[in-house]
Amino acid sequence: MKLKRIRIEQLRQFRQPFELANLAPGLNLFTGPNEAGKSTVVRAIRAAFFERHRSSSIKDLIPLDDAAATPTVELDFEIADQNYRLVKIFQKKRCSLHWGTQGLDGEEAERHLAKLLGFDLSDRGASKAEHWGIPGLLWIEQGSGQDVHEAVAHASGHLRRALDQSASEVASSHGDAVLAQVEAERELLLTGAGKPRGVLAETLKDRAELGAQCAEIDLRITSYQQQVDSLATLTAKVAADRDAKPWEVFRLQQADAAKALGAIEEQRRALKADEERREQLGQRIKLVQEKLSRHELDQSNLAARQQALALAEKAAADAVDAGKRGANRQEQADAACQRAVQALTSAQTADLRLTLRQRRDEAEQRGGALGKNLAEAVREATQLSDAQTAALQNEMPQGLIEKLRERHGKLRELQIRRDAATTRIAFDLDVDGVTFSGEPLTGSGQRLIERSATLSIPGVGRITVEPGNTGLADLALEEAPLQSSQQADLQRLGVGLVEDAEARFALLGKAQSDVAQSKKALKALARDGLDALRAELAEQRRRVVEADEKLRALPPADGAATLPLQEAQARHEAALADRAEVAKQAQAAQIESSRAATKVEAARAEHLTLAQALNAPAWQQGREEAQLQLIEMRRDSGALAASVAQRKTGIEAQQPDVLEADVERLGKSAANAEQEFRERENEITRLRDRLEDAGAQSLEEDRAALAVRLEAAERRARELRLRADALSMLRDLLERERRAATQRLQAPLSRHVIRYLKMLFADAQLEIAEDLAPAALLRPGTAGGTTSHSPYDSLSFGAREQIGVISRLAYADLLKEAGQPTLIILDDALVHSDAPRLARMKRVLYDAGQRHQVLLFTCHPDHWLDLGAPPRPIGLGLA
Repeated sequence: MKLKRIRIEQLRQFRQPFELANLAPGLNLFTGPNEAGKSTVVRAIRAAFFERHRSSSIKDLIPLDDAAATPTVELDFEIADQNYRLVKIFQKKRCSLHWGTQGLDGEEAERHLAKLLGFDLSDRGASKAEHWGIPGLLWIEQGSGQDVHEAVAHASGHLRRALDQSASEVASSHGDAVLAQVEAERELLLTGAGKPRGVLAETLKDRAELGAQCAEIDLRITSYQQQVDSLATLTAKVAADRDAKPWEVFRLQQADAAKALGAIEEQRRALKADEERREQLGQRIKLVQEKLSRHELDQSNLAARQQALALAEKAAADAVDAGKRGANRQEQADAACQRAVQALTSAQTADLRLTLRQRRDEAEQRGGALGKNLAEAVREATQLSDAQTAALQNEMPQGLIEKLRERHGKLRELQIRRDAATTRIAFDLDVDGVTFSGEPLTGSGQRLIERSATLSIPGVGRITVEPGNTGLADLALEEAPLQSSQQADLQRLGVGLVEDAEARFALLGKAQSDVAQSKKALKALARDGLDALRAELAEQRRRVVEADEKLRALPPADGAATLPLQEAQARHEAALADRAEVAKQAQAAQIESSRAATKVEAARAEHLTLAQALNAPAWQQGREEAQLQLIEMRRDSGALAASVAQRKTGIEAQQPDVLEADVERLGKSAANAEQEFRERENEITRLRDRLEDAGAQSLEEDRAALAVRLEAAERRARELRLRADALSMLRDLLERERRAATQRLQAPLSRHVIRYLKMLFADAQLEIAEDLAPAALLRPGTAGGTTSHSPYDSLSFGAREQIGVISRLAYADLLKEAGQPTLIILDDALVHSDAPRLARMKRVLYDAGQRHQVLLFTCHPDHWLDLGAPPRPIGLGLA
């Protein structure tokens, strides 16, 4: 297949018609930047073949700003020396295919194309990869060069047909049909993993259910027999227990044990009474011992109190001495504090005197400056008043001077025009008596004649002069209102000439400038006004007087050296702190002295009281009585201890724990024996009921019927399993034969792959899987090492892309040998190849271009300059 012309209109960015014509039969290189339209051209080719003309799933073809557009694709191509033209218009839903004198429209044209090129049409919706067949394998979309397995899977049927045609010994084989039939028959009985299904699974299920039912009946029969045996055994046991009544024997034994346990309990109560008396006697002994201990303690306390009295008297003497020393230190601290107060007073007075002098000097300086400012401010205020008066005297309405100037200019212009238009007479007279319109003329000069005038010359006569320019009257009419307005404005100002008005305006400007200047100066000298300045000056003078009065009130300086104020304050604070600390210590010494005296009195009283108590006859008598009581109570305690030990020995010899256990054990045994007897009687009743309901004869009959059905199910299962195993063996045999045939089928494909692979990898081999997709790359190791086996998916992205392109070229060669149409499209392929690999891939593509038409679209034209095909730009109007 060879494309000759591509025409696109109203499709994505190609709103206007765009055409690629005169495509070469071999390599075609199309270049352009990103978004120039390369991928759009590829999409248009795919849409023309793959998408149904009636499909509504072509939104991506419609320009974004024109929903009503009708994307149109026209293709001229050649297959087997036959020229075709395909026209497909979307949205308007038109399709036509013409070749020679034949033509098809609509779905018939689309089905003919699909059969011709080897792809399928989508039943509904947009076309997908699983429909694209051979074109989907040979037309590589942008970024999908390495994704070869899925494309091969979708085109495997067409490839196998091509392989069948290139291998005649397999072409006549119906192995696939037989294998498919065997697989279909096997799938009726087994899953792909060999698990039962269908009738085999149902038969096995029935066999299992029947077996379970037989096992259940067997269990029921066995249970019936066991229950019969149990009934006989239980009946014998119940009869024996009814005669022996073992529970009554156990209860008699329990009563004997309880009686013996009661006698032991009496002994325990007597033992407890002896222990309580012994405990009470022990407490009394402890009290007498404590009393004797107190007598001994009183004697030792008398000596301790004598020693405490001596220590208290010594401590009191020491406290009196400390109080005297504290009083002396307090007197010294008071004197030092007084001196520090005097020094601080002197320093404060000196500091105040210095501060007052500084304040007086500052106030005097500030007052002098304010006096100067006040004088200047008064002067400026006077000048301001004079300037304001001058401004009022020369005041004129706003804009009047401009009007005067403007009218003055217009009047001068009219005067010039009138002078230019007026008749002039010049005279230079030697006689007197000459008049001009009644005005005597003498000497020399000139006159302007604006209207009829008479020149009288004595002794000669009269000469009438008529002006010749009639425009003077118009000039006079134009000048009259201007002159009138000018005279009125000059009279308002009280001046006669415009020059006087100009002089007055200049005086007004100067006065206004002086006013502004004076205001600024006055603001700088007296920001808040003259009154505020005078008040501030008075305040400074008051501060000077106040400082002088305070200085005179201070005591005169004695001339002695005075400490700085901070040092005097520090010394005063230190003296106060020292005096406070000394006073605190003196007070503490006084308190301690008082406490010591109190302790002496208390120690003396305690010693006297204890000495008197110890010397009393009652104290001696109480001590002797306590000693006699202690001897008697210790004797009684020994007798009770012997009695307690004897009783404990007697009780332990009778083993009360064992008797208690016997009572509990025999009671439980009696209850258990009687309960077991009742339960056996109840169990006999239940067994008899169940045996009557079971009916052994019915169970045996059911078991015989189920055995017949189970045997039939097992026979059916064996037959079906035998058939399934036979089908599995036959399938395995056919698959082995098919794999052998597939290897023979792969031989032509491997031959084409090796052709291209040697251009890329000199000594490598490509392993092809049963699905005809590349499986692994085999490369010999260095220096005769082990051959490396690299699965296709483990290769780098660039290597997978290169092998993907090579595989597709080999598929194209295989299809061409089988007489199938081929067209190879590469949209920005091999962009992940390094420079050396890309150079080798160019050799591969150039070689393929000798047998196939190749359309290569790229945004890197500089990478493909040496491909051997002229680049054709897309998107620049140069296609």
